[in-house]
Amino acid sequence: MPSAPDNDLSRSRPAVTTAGAAAASATRHTPTGPEADAGLGRGLSPRHMQMMSIGMAIGVGLFLGSGRGIHIAGPALLIAYALAGAAVYCLMRGLGEMAVHSPHAGSFSEYARIHVSPFAGFVTGWTYWLQCIVGPMAELTASGVYMHYWYPDLPQWVPALIGLVLLFGVHWVSVRMFGESEFWFALIKIIAIVGLILFGAVIIVTGVTALGHGASLSNLWTFGGFFPNGGHGFFLTLQIAVFAFIGVEMLGITAGEAAHPERTIPKAVGNVIWRIIVFYIGALFILMVVQPWTRYTADVSPFVSVFSKAGLAGAAGT
Repeated sequence: MPSAPDNDLSRSRPAVTTAGAAAASATRHTPTGPEADAGLGRGLSPRHMQMMSIGMAIGVGLFLGSGRGIHIAGPALLIAYALAGAAVYCLMRGLGEMAVHSPHAGSFSEYARIHVSPFAGFVTGWTYWLQCIVGPMAELTASGVYMHYWYPDLPQWVPALIGLVLLFGVHWVSVRMFGESEFWFALIKIIAIVGLILFGAVIIVTGVTALGHGASLSNLWTFGGFFPNGGHGFFLTLQIAVFAFIGVEMLGITAGEAAHPERTIPKAVGNVIWRIIVFYIGALFILMVVQPWTRYTADVSPFVSVFSKAGLAGAAGT
């Protein structure tokens, strides 16, 4: 792998492209402490880091993948997300401590190299690089599925290609541009989830819209019980739940570009548990209370399903 460019070019490279750096750092010595910070732009402000800590782990795994999870496990998906979220929180606590002690782009691959062995760092770095290639492709493919709602005749690869070009361009310009784009994209996702939670709460309490007469807490156990497909369905959804949290580890990667990692990283990591409870478990809880889990299908976003059946086609399109 070519060595990282020097000075100006290295300062303009955003944190999202440092998966390669994480892999490459495992094959060579990377100093820790102040020396490790040399050459980094430090362009991510505290507000960037705070919003990224929320938005990085909210994506297709929740908006689309949760539909398949509900279809497979029913209400038991709540426990699957809770277990995966607890594991993620424990991992992030450890990663956060190491990132504050040694904030650089190599992140966990470099920590593995230092504290375990060079081979462990090599494997960790290149495995994460592979995940950064495969994971975003799944996200871009999902964008084609979403666009099909508005443009049924549009080939699925077109919005995926447009998204790839736009994201690459924005992330390559500068680390500040990367932070700004992540800030606003995360804000859009947060508004969508909070809107669903508040809208669902109104339906449950007041009984408004077409979903009102069927909204009930008993929907969690009436249709086949809390584990309608048994333990088999529950264990199958653990993988879906873990996949949904992919991206939260970017806090460790971006620590090398944060303006004040000693302050922003602990605060962002400490709030992860509340974001898991609200944005994941809270949203799924509302989805399966406003209507029975049997009404969701594996190939349709549960968010779209709820808004559409409530008569808000415009909101479903968002």
